[in-house]
Amino acid sequence: MVKTRRQSGKVSVPNLATSSKQGQKSEDEGDEAWASNLSEPEGEEDEAGSNGRPAKKRRKIAASSTPAPLVKKALRKKGKLSNLPQMPLDILFEVHFCHIVSPLDLILYNPSSQIFGHLGPKDLLNLSRTSVDLSQTLLSRGSVGLWKSARILLDAPECPAGMSEPAWTDLLFGSGCQECGTKGVTQADFSIRRRACNKCRRDCLVSILRFKSGYLEFDRDIPKLLPHTSTITSGQKGSRSDYYWEEDIFSMNQKLQDLAKGINAEETIKAFKAERVAEASAIMENAHQLRRWVERKAEKLKVELKNIGRNRNADIVARFVALGWEQPEVARLQQQLQHEPRNNTELTDRGFASIKKRLEGLLQGWKEERLALEARRRFGNRKALLRSLYDKYLTTSVLKPLEWARSPQYFDILLVEPFKNLLHTDPGVELTEPDCADAIAMLPALLDEWRKRKRADVEALMDVKVDLSSHGAPESNAPQTIRPELAVFECGNRRCRRSSDKGNAIVSFNSAVSHDCHLRDDVDLETHLEFSVRGSAAAASFLPLLGLAPETTPEELDDLDLRLLCDHCPTIAEGRTWGKNAYKWRQCVVHYMESDSDSHPTPSWQPLTPSQVQSVRNQQTDPGKGYNIEWVCGHCPGDHQFWGWDSIVLHCKEKHKLETPKERVDCFYNPRLLRPQPNLVLVPVGDQRQGNGYFYCLHCAGNEIRRKLETVQEHLREKHCVEEPARDFDFVSA
Repeated sequence: MVKTRRQSGKVSVPNLATSSKQGQKSEDEGDEAWASNLSEPEGEEDEAGSNGRPAKKRRKIAASSTPAPLVKKALRKKGKLSNLPQMPLDILFEVHFCHIVSPLDLILYNPSSQIFGHLGPKDLLNLSRTSVDLSQTLLSRGSVGLWKSARILLDAPECPAGMSEPAWTDLLFGSGCQECGTKGVTQADFSIRRRACNKCRRDCLVSILRFKSGYLEFDRDIPKLLPHTSTITSGQKGSRSDYYWEEDIFSMNQKLQDLAKGINAEETIKAFKAERVAEASAIMENAHQLRRWVERKAEKLKVELKNIGRNRNADIVARFVALGWEQPEVARLQQQLQHEPRNNTELTDRGFASIKKRLEGLLQGWKEERLALEARRRFGNRKALLRSLYDKYLTTSVLKPLEWARSPQYFDILLVEPFKNLLHTDPGVELTEPDCADAIAMLPALLDEWRKRKRADVEALMDVKVDLSSHGAPESNAPQTIRPELAVFECGNRRCRRSSDKGNAIVSFNSAVSHDCHLRDDVDLETHLEFSVRGSAAAASFLPLLGLAPETTPEELDDLDLRLLCDHCPTIAEGRTWGKNAYKWRQCVVHYMESDSDSHPTPSWQPLTPSQVQSVRNQQTDPGKGYNIEWVCGHCPGDHQFWGWDSIVLHCKEKHKLETPKERVDCFYNPRLLRPQPNLVLVPVGDQRQGNGYFYCLHCAGNEIRRKLETVQEHLREKHCVEEPARDFDFVSA
């Protein structure tokens, strides 16, 4: 038993025994039997047990004259409460003696109830296994009230007859296998009143079929006298067979054998069996109630742990608020804590210190993200404000479409002071419209300067002396200067790719000044203009061909709407038709720019007859009047809204009362972009007869193999890499 100090000067622990020394002696002997159900399994017995099973033999070890070497055991690290079992009881209990004010309090006072009464059932179990002294104290009959109080405190079921309070507490709240001591076994089987691991259950459970076939010398009524379970392993679904604990079977068989040796054995056994049948039935009925209690306890524990975790998270948030963190980061911290593994313990200063550094890193990262997002939002608001003010200025300045096209776009004006300064200065402050008044007042001067600079850049490209005589122009003593009206430029941007249907020829000085590929500020597209000598020579070649004046403008050539054939291009086959593609004059310029100087040394064109022109027009469609929303009204000053062709025509008819709106007069295609060109149409040229339908390949010298038209064309493409085989150049009729 725990030692008691007698000479300490303190009040000694009162003797609460209510019987004589003999009675006390008999009570101590009964304590050992009462607590035997909770004792840990010891070594194997030498003799046969009371259940009739033979005892296992001990392993024999041969005697040796040489003493075994001593093995030095490692010292076990002692905890802070390692000296608790050695402390006298009056030291453990003296903290409560200050409340004893009368002799009656000494008689009614129970020290163990004052100290251990604050412990729960599981704590009592763990404490009873720490030392022999504490085990004897807590497992004595005098401590039965302590176990009952702990059980009632948790609203646990009453202890059934035939089990001690410690054993019942171990079954309800223990966490180890009662057979082999395996830890982590928390689920008890109340039908057989045992907690066993899966291995022990497989070893010790006996099915009813196995009992009937393997235990032939046992009483056939034993299964009726014992409670049973329906599963072998914990958590397994129930089966149709019943399983009995093997030790219970042997114990019951031994009990029946002992009763058979007494007087009136038959009547005694009959009465005993009836009693056992009723007891087994009661155990099975009570097991269902106990399982329901376990489910309610688990649900209650789940709610309690959830509340503890919620309070813990609230405490963490409150501490960070006290440290000065702002609400946006604290709100994200609350969401983060909800997704983290919940710690079901109350928050302490030490626990907060262990997680503070990690959570502060998250908070700091969130703060930086928020500040960066707010900075981007303010920057976007500034850009939107400056754009709206700039668009408002262009609208109120009554700019016509051509004048508007030669003005910088809003993202270009933001690169110029003072707009650049307004956009980037003091990013933490919101920009207002009054702050931009001075910059808006400077816009007229800024736009004039920008337009002059743009015109100067284009003029610098044209400030070259070129000799057009090599391109078919009349020879002169001095190099000729290209006239601005028919000067041709090409854009090096990928948006303005070269193609005969859309074209990359920017004709005239004004078109070059207005051209701008950079339509959006989020796309890295810059305009790279270059002067084209071949394109300018091709544009100038139409004037003598058509008998036009040198002052002819590109718009006047567009109004003629002619179709021309290239004299240098060979005829090509399309199906069974031989001919050449018909070009508009702008497509002719692109065609000559894309052709090499060997095959097209000079621009030479053949105009089509009016009937041929009309036939080609009927086969062509104008892509600029399709789905492109690039048309702007020429009668709405300051309104630079883009329309589709059908919409702009309807707008001019309804608002401006125009029966037939004219292009470049009433409505304009976006002057900043290249106007898409119509599709190419093949015009029949020359003799369309194909003889006998067979042809020779001119690239295969000395090999006169006759082939069909499709065959010889495929032969030229595959063997001689001729993409567009031409008649009389690549093959001839046979």
